[in-house]
Amino acid sequence: VHYNEGLAAEPADMTKWDTYCTAVATRYKGKIKYYEIWNEVNYQNNGAGSTGIGCFFSGTYGKLAEMVRRANQAIKAVDPTAKIISPSIQGWPATPAQQPEIYFMGMMSASDGAFGTMKDWVDIIGVHLYLPSPNRVQDLSGIIDRINATKITVGVSNLPTWDTESSMIAPTASTLTDLQICQYLGRFFLTVAAKGIARTSFYQWDRIADYGFSNRPVATAYLDMIRTLLLSGTILTVCRFTDGRVLYCTNAGMTII
Repeated sequence: VHYNEGLAAEPADMTKWDTYCTAVATRYKGKIKYYEIWNEVNYQNNGAGSTGIGCFFSGTYGKLAEMVRRANQAIKAVDPTAKIISPSIQGWPATPAQQPEIYFMGMMSASDGAFGTMKDWVDIIGVHLYLPSPNRVQDLSGIIDRINATKITVGVSNLPTWDTESSMIAPTASTLTDLQICQYLGRFFLTVAAKGIARTSFYQWDRIADYGFSNRPVATAYLDMIRTLLLSGTILTVCRFTDGRVLYCTNAGMTII
């Protein structure tokens, strides 16, 4: 079952994909620098295995690699400074139907139909760091270790990893107290920073009905504090407890979240 017929498939005429990528890059040159080619290509809700048949992408590894190659060529012909983010992989806590490492290795090693493989055409590795229920931040460090190990296997360990989408999803922020949201935010962002994730994008923090907390002054102020600490470089050490708590040290002392 796909969300809408055709939306999960590559174009039947790939020259139209070239035209589309060129048009987008031309329109947004100087405004958009980073292009993620496809969303959650390994997400599946139809019982498929690791063959590339899924809810968000129904094509093959090879066709996905070709799309990345053609997008890279079209976009960088317009804007040589643009960067290409790999199709995002989600669900790193493995389930039998998803096997994220297998999908990642399959797509990155697939022939691009012309000159090489997908890994030759990406500048950044895109992942989504949603955590298993109930928002198990204690699993995050191990998930990032799995991502890094898989990057080494396919020969892209030199590329930065971006978390291009994540949030409190099970349960969502709408069901949590301010304290629980603050604990999650602190533990999550300190862990991804300590583990070398270059950037993280929090999904719909302003969508109050489900994921968001922009209407929570305490939580938004806490997020600003964590961001300031990370950007200022005042955090000296980050340690993680098995129960999810995080300890961080600054020149002012130690804090446990």
